[in-house]
Parts: sequence; structure tokens; C-alpha cells
Amino acid sequence: MPRPNVGNPGNKGGKPYSKENREKAATLKGLVLDWATKTMRKKDIKDDPIQNDKLTKQKELVISKILPTCVPRPIEVSGEDGESIKIGLDNETLKLVDDFIKHRKKKI
Repeated sequence: MPRPNVGNPGNKGGKPYSKENREKAATLKGLVLDWATKTMRKKDIKDDPIQNDKLTKQKELVISKILPTCVPRPIEVSGEDGESIKIGLDNETLKLVDDFIKHRKKKI
């Protein structure tokens, strides 16, 4: 006799807290994006190598961990036929990322 489909017993679904969690996640994502934007816009401080190293590490974190999470997954943006994905960055953000990458290459 086939077993009835009970789904995941730990997932009750449809509870009001799921809406709360989505709202909290949206708020958190906004805060993280604000922090990431502010971090990328910060300039190096003259004669303070320790602070500059901290800032460089923060910028590396933004580029390696946060920026990729901001890009939509292919399934979210591609059409039914799987058309190619076009990602646009405004000129200011693109320049910030390019400048940071060029700056890191000089140090290496």
C-alpha cells in the first residue's frame, strides 16, 4: 500500500511568522546593501596603513561575498527559452569596482 504524501513533517507552512521572516529578510538585505554601498565609496586615508588594510578587506568581502548575492539567479531572470542575461551596473558602481580591482592588482 503506498504511503500518503505528508511532505516534510517539520514544515507546517502557512503560518503568519513566514511573512514576518520575509519582511525581516527584506530589511536585512536593505541594510547589508546600504553598508556595502557605503563601504565601496570610502576612500583610503593618507598615512594610515592599518585603516587602509581594514578597508581593503571590507571591500574584498563586499566584492566576493555580497555582490554575487545581489545578482539574480539565472532562473529568476531568463525567459522561457533561456535567453541570455544582461546585467547592468550604473557607471559610478562600475567605476568603483574597476578601481578597486586595479588597485588590488598593483599590490599583488
